[in-house]
Amino acid sequence: MEMNTSGGDMQAPNPAKGGKEWWIWVVIIVLVVAAALYFIQERTPEDVTDDGKTVEQVDVPLSVTPASTLEAVPEGSIFGMDWEVEAEMETIVDETTVFWALESVEVGEGVSPEDAGYEDRAVGFFSEPVPAMFEENIQSPKGIIGETIYMRTYARIGENHYWGDEVEVRIKEVPEVMDEEVK
Repeated sequence: MEMNTSGGDMQAPNPAKGGKEWWIWVVIIVLVVAAALYFIQERTPEDVTDDGKTVEQVDVPLSVTPASTLEAVPEGSIFGMDWEVEAEMETIVDETTVFWALESVEVGEGVSPEDAGYEDRAVGFFSEPVPAMFEENIQSPKGIIGETIYMRTYARIGENHYWGDEVEVRIKEVPEVMDEEVK
């Protein structure tokens, strides 16, 4: 550091005046910023499972298979839809859920949900490790006794969309015993 002869105060080094210590301050600042960036970065939910295990997200072929075999459910009832997402290796699926509509929907390979034409969807699961089994509780629509809802399981990794086979579930009248319990 240089001495100010006019007042005896210490001054910060000035590189324009030939001070040699200025580069030390630059190095210290760069190191502090680099260390801060390293320590504040967090693992994204796609990388860490519930048990803290780190899993690299990779695009692998998936198989989305509905496991439920319901043929009919009472109007307004809550029923479970099970499905399995299988992969050749452990990975993280960005999203998996169930879509449904009152008409059958043809879905080609790689079609996004926005382009598929389904009317409704379950909340679903996000950033989940697979292979795994999933279950979603769905309330059957009211006012459509005798009609069929068409359901299809879905999973996505990155921009890759995978669909299961369509499942048909007929909506039936609420049995009298069940109707009495609901009242």
